[in-house]
Amino acid sequence: RSSAASDVYKRQLNRRAEYIERALKKGKYVISDSPMTLSSEKLRYLFQVARENNVVLIERTTLVYLRAFNQLVWLVHSNLVGDLVSVKCAISQDDFEGGRTFNETVCTAICAVLKLLGKKCQDINTNAVRNQEGRFVYDMISMKYAGALATIEIGTTVDIENELVIIGSNGRVTIPNDWWNTCLLYTSPSPRDMRR
Repeated sequence: RSSAASDVYKRQLNRRAEYIERALKKGKYVISDSPMTLSSEKLRYLFQVARENNVVLIERTTLVYLRAFNQLVWLVHSNLVGDLVSVKCAISQDDFEGGRTFNETVCTAICAVLKLLGKKCQDINTNAVRNQEGRFVYDMISMKYAGALATIEIGTTVDIENELVIIGSNGRVTIPNDWWNTCLLYTSPSPRDMRR
Protein backbone atom coordinates (compact mmCIF):
# COMPACT_ATOMS: atom_id res chain seq x y z
CA ARG A 1 0.00 0.00 0.00
CA SER A 2 1.33 3.42 -0.90
CA SER A 3 -0.13 6.24 1.18
CA ALA A 4 1.21 8.79 -1.26
CA ALA A 5 -0.87 7.34 -4.08
CA SER A 6 -4.00 9.32 -4.68
CA ASP A 7 -7.18 9.41 -6.65
CA VAL A 8 -8.36 12.73 -8.01
CA TYR A 9 -12.05 13.55 -7.93
CA LYS A 10 -13.74 16.80 -8.80
CA ARG A 11 -17.18 16.21 -7.36
CA GLN A 12 -20.22 18.27 -6.61
CA LEU A 13 -20.83 18.97 -2.95
CA ASN A 14 -23.76 16.57 -2.64
CA ARG A 15 -21.49 13.55 -3.39
CA ARG A 16 -18.14 14.90 -2.16
CA ALA A 17 -18.22 13.34 1.33
CA GLU A 18 -19.06 9.93 -0.14
CA TYR A 19 -16.02 10.00 -2.43
CA ILE A 20 -13.77 11.31 0.32
CA GLU A 21 -14.81 8.50 2.65
CA ARG A 22 -14.23 5.89 -0.04
CA ALA A 23 -10.71 7.22 -0.79
CA LEU A 24 -9.80 7.40 2.92
CA LYS A 25 -10.88 3.79 3.45
CA LYS A 26 -8.62 2.80 0.52
CA GLY A 27 -5.70 4.38 2.41
CA LYS A 28 -5.46 7.45 0.16
CA TYR A 29 -4.44 10.94 1.23
CA VAL A 30 -7.21 13.41 0.39
CA ILE A 31 -7.10 17.11 -0.40
CA SER A 32 -10.67 18.26 -0.86
CA ASP A 33 -12.30 21.37 -2.18
CA SER A 34 -13.95 23.41 0.51
CA PRO A 35 -16.39 22.64 2.04
CA MET A 36 -16.03 18.87 2.28
CA THR A 37 -19.59 18.63 3.55
CA LEU A 38 -22.24 20.92 5.03
CA SER A 39 -22.75 18.58 8.01
CA SER A 40 -20.45 19.14 11.01
CA GLU A 41 -21.23 15.59 12.15
CA LYS A 42 -20.19 14.14 8.79
CA LEU A 43 -17.03 16.29 8.78
CA ARG A 44 -16.01 14.94 12.20
CA TYR A 45 -16.70 11.42 10.92
CA LEU A 46 -14.47 11.93 7.86
CA PHE A 47 -11.57 13.10 10.04
CA GLN A 48 -12.09 10.05 12.28
CA VAL A 49 -11.94 7.77 9.21
CA ALA A 50 -8.68 9.48 8.18
CA ARG A 51 -7.18 8.88 11.64
CA GLU A 52 -8.28 5.24 11.66
CA ASN A 53 -6.62 4.70 8.27
CA ASN A 54 -3.46 6.70 9.10
CA VAL A 55 -3.93 9.07 6.18
CA VAL A 56 -4.13 12.83 5.78
CA LEU A 57 -7.36 14.70 5.07
CA ILE A 58 -7.23 18.45 4.44
CA GLU A 59 -9.38 21.10 2.82
CA ARG A 60 -7.92 22.96 -0.11
CA THR A 61 -8.27 26.53 1.07
CA THR A 62 -5.60 28.33 -0.93
CA LEU A 63 -5.90 31.57 1.05
CA VAL A 64 -4.25 30.09 4.16
CA TYR A 65 -1.12 29.21 2.17
CA LEU A 66 -0.59 32.58 0.54
CA ARG A 67 2.51 34.21 1.99
CA ALA A 68 1.15 37.75 1.63
CA PHE A 69 -2.10 36.85 3.39
CA ASN A 70 -0.19 35.26 6.27
CA GLN A 71 2.02 38.36 6.47
CA LEU A 72 -1.12 40.50 6.57
CA VAL A 73 -2.53 38.42 9.44
CA TRP A 74 0.79 38.70 11.28
CA LEU A 75 0.94 42.48 10.76
CA VAL A 76 -2.64 42.98 11.90
CA HIS A 77 -2.09 40.80 14.97
CA SER A 78 1.11 42.80 15.67
CA ASN A 79 -1.02 45.89 16.31
CA LEU A 80 -0.55 47.47 12.86
CA VAL A 81 -3.99 49.09 13.06
CA GLY A 82 -4.50 48.90 16.82
CA ASP A 83 -7.30 46.83 18.30
CA LEU A 84 -9.40 45.19 15.60
CA VAL A 85 -12.89 46.64 15.33
CA SER A 86 -14.15 45.37 11.98
CA VAL A 87 -13.35 43.01 9.14
CA LYS A 88 -15.35 43.47 5.95
CA CYS A 89 -15.09 40.91 3.16
CA ALA A 90 -16.83 41.36 -0.17
CA ILE A 91 -16.53 38.60 -2.75
CA SER A 92 -18.30 37.65 -5.96
CA GLN A 93 -18.73 34.06 -7.08
CA ASP A 94 -18.42 35.13 -10.69
CA ASP A 95 -14.80 36.27 -10.27
CA PHE A 96 -13.49 32.73 -9.96
CA GLU A 97 -12.35 30.96 -13.10
CA GLY A 98 -14.90 28.32 -13.95
CA GLY A 99 -17.30 29.73 -11.36
CA ARG A 100 -17.88 28.61 -7.80
CA THR A 101 -20.86 27.62 -5.73
CA PHE A 102 -22.12 29.80 -2.91
CA ASN A 103 -20.76 27.32 -0.32
CA GLU A 104 -17.29 27.30 -1.88
CA THR A 105 -17.21 31.10 -2.03
CA VAL A 106 -18.38 31.67 1.52
CA CYS A 107 -15.65 29.33 2.85
CA THR A 108 -12.95 31.68 1.52
CA ALA A 109 -14.50 34.70 3.24
CA ILE A 110 -15.13 32.87 6.52
CA CYS A 111 -11.53 31.62 6.47
CA ALA A 112 -10.27 35.22 6.22
CA VAL A 113 -12.48 36.34 9.12
CA LEU A 114 -11.44 33.42 11.33
CA LYS A 115 -7.73 34.01 10.63
CA LEU A 116 -8.10 37.70 11.53
CA LEU A 117 -10.62 37.63 14.40
CA GLY A 118 -10.38 34.06 15.68
CA LYS A 119 -12.90 31.32 16.42
CA LYS A 120 -14.71 32.91 19.35
CA CYS A 121 -17.63 34.28 17.38
CA GLN A 122 -20.59 35.06 19.64
CA ASP A 123 -23.36 35.38 17.07
CA ILE A 124 -23.90 34.89 13.33
CA ASN A 125 -26.70 36.36 11.23
CA THR A 126 -27.34 35.87 7.54
CA ASN A 127 -29.60 37.81 5.22
CA ALA A 128 -29.82 35.79 2.02
CA VAL A 129 -31.60 36.99 -1.10
CA ARG A 130 -32.73 34.34 -3.58
CA ASN A 131 -34.02 34.64 -7.12
CA GLN A 132 -37.35 33.21 -8.32
CA GLU A 133 -35.74 29.78 -8.85
CA GLY A 134 -34.57 29.74 -5.21
CA ARG A 135 -30.86 30.24 -5.96
CA PHE A 136 -28.70 32.59 -3.92
CA VAL A 137 -28.01 35.90 -5.65
CA TYR A 138 -26.78 37.90 -2.66
CA ASP A 139 -26.02 37.40 1.01
CA MET A 140 -24.85 39.63 3.84
CA ILE A 141 -23.46 37.68 6.79
CA SER A 142 -22.56 39.37 10.07
CA MET A 143 -20.39 37.75 12.74
CA LYS A 144 -20.35 39.37 16.19
CA TYR A 145 -17.23 39.09 18.33
CA ALA A 146 -16.44 40.63 21.72
CA GLY A 147 -15.33 44.12 20.66
CA ALA A 148 -15.43 43.47 16.90
CA LEU A 149 -17.78 42.82 14.02
CA ALA A 150 -17.20 40.99 10.75
CA THR A 151 -19.37 41.35 7.67
CA ILE A 152 -19.25 39.15 4.61
CA GLU A 153 -20.95 40.24 1.41
CA ILE A 154 -21.37 37.63 -1.33
CA GLY A 155 -22.90 38.10 -4.73
CA THR A 156 -23.58 35.77 -7.62
CA THR A 157 -25.33 37.56 -10.44
CA VAL A 158 -25.28 40.96 -8.73
CA ASP A 159 -22.37 43.39 -8.91
CA ILE A 160 -20.19 43.24 -5.78
CA GLU A 161 -17.14 45.45 -5.23
CA ASN A 162 -14.56 42.85 -4.14
CA GLU A 163 -12.45 44.01 -1.22
CA LEU A 164 -11.12 43.13 2.20
CA VAL A 165 -11.15 45.97 4.71
CA ILE A 166 -9.64 45.61 8.17
CA ILE A 167 -10.47 48.45 10.55
CA GLY A 168 -8.67 48.97 13.83
CA SER A 169 -8.66 51.60 16.55
CA ASN A 170 -5.59 53.27 14.96
CA GLY A 171 -6.05 52.74 11.22
CA ARG A 172 -7.20 50.47 8.45
CA VAL A 173 -5.97 48.11 5.77
CA THR A 174 -7.79 47.90 2.43
CA ILE A 175 -7.09 45.22 -0.15
CA PRO A 176 -9.18 45.85 -3.27
CA ASN A 177 -10.27 43.55 -6.07
CA ASP A 178 -9.34 39.86 -5.78
CA TRP A 179 -8.06 40.00 -2.19
CA TRP A 180 -8.16 36.18 -1.94
CA ASN A 181 -5.24 36.07 -4.43
CA THR A 182 -3.07 38.56 -2.57
CA CYS A 183 0.51 38.12 -3.73
CA LEU A 184 2.26 41.26 -2.49
CA LEU A 185 1.72 43.84 0.21
CA TYR A 186 3.21 47.31 0.07
CA THR A 187 3.29 49.56 3.08
CA SER A 188 3.40 53.32 3.06
CA PRO A 189 5.40 55.28 5.65
CA SER A 190 2.18 55.51 7.63
CA PRO A 191 0.67 52.10 8.44
CA ARG A 192 -2.76 53.78 8.43
CA ASP A 193 -2.78 53.65 4.62
CA MET A 194 -1.63 50.19 3.62
CA ARG A 195 -2.68 48.88 0.21
CA ARG A 196 -1.75 45.87 -1.89
